[in-house]
Amino acid sequence: MKKFLLICVLGTVGCTDATFSKVTSYNTTFKISLFSGGQLVREYHSTGRVESEEHTDGWFFVNKETGKLVRVSGTISIEQE
Repeated sequence: MKKFLLICVLGTVGCTDATFSKVTSYNTTFKISLFSGGQLVREYHSTGRVESEEHTDGWFFVNKETGKLVRVSGTISIEQE
């Protein structure tokens, strides 16, 4: 058990603040802002983590207000609440 704990601690020592926050952000809500032409078009709040899609500029999450899955792409801002 001590060996496992030591490995876990050493694994997080080299993490940046951003990397550590990314790993520990489960069950955290986010504000997703969608922009077009520099203007705010739509704003969402997620029920949890916002995930990126591989090989695209898309992001997906569950909308807190509707409970539905949403996929957005383009110019967006994602902020932890």
